[in-house]
Amino acid sequence: MVSTDFDELAAEFSRAACATFPGSPQAQQAPWSVLSHVANHEASLSPDPDEGSFFFAAIYHTDFDPEWPIPTDWPAVVRGLRGSMGVSQAEFAEVCRLGRATVERWESGRSVPFRGDALTLLTLVRPNLKSPIQRGQALNLAAAAVLPQLARPTAEYLGTHVAGLLRSREHDHSDLGPGLLSALVESRILVTLDPSGNELEDSYIPLAYHRQASSDVPEWAPGLIRDVESLSSNDRRTVISLVKRLAQLSP
Repeated sequence: MVSTDFDELAAEFSRAACATFPGSPQAQQAPWSVLSHVANHEASLSPDPDEGSFFFAAIYHTDFDPEWPIPTDWPAVVRGLRGSMGVSQAEFAEVCRLGRATVERWESGRSVPFRGDALTLLTLVRPNLKSPIQRGQALNLAAAAVLPQLARPTAEYLGTHVAGLLRSREHDHSDLGPGLLSALVESRILVTLDPSGNELEDSYIPLAYHRQASSDVPEWAPGLIRDVESLSSNDRRTVISLVKRLAQLSP
């Protein structure tokens, strides 16, 4: 559970002109599909229920034909991150240990942060991200590090693999893995196979790709997917198990 008033967070999110998750160009061009406040399960023993939680807006990627791999809109991501912090370009540049002109180039699209190394930028700004909205914007950086590497749209991905992409020789943000996976599922980029309640132990497939990959998808399929997504984890597991059983009986 998260305690901060949802309406207050939504109003603050709008005032700060935050970027929509996952920070892709297409996501910035469409209205939000959902506002989410995701709890950090690893912080469940903290005396502050909001410690480590993430607040973000997402667009359902099953409602349009997304690019794959999903690219990053760096100007939107940087502006949204800076807006969530409530700082000027000069102040943000100081956090990043750079000049203001560099941040201006990032936000105008004339260059990208650290040649696209999202983990470097995340390392610099993360100590300053305290609120659920600020941490939600950090998920856009996490997505920028992960989504370009999910290059096989028909593959099955382990949660531990996705979290591992947030770790490099110089940086380790793999603790954001559960929050990122929750956001990817919330935005209908990935769908969980046989949910266990532990994001890192689950397996995922790209739901958005499977929705638009075939012109032979029957008319009833999108509605069925939405119905299954709305079920509880236990009910969804029952449906998946039943489908697998029926598939084995089919000639």
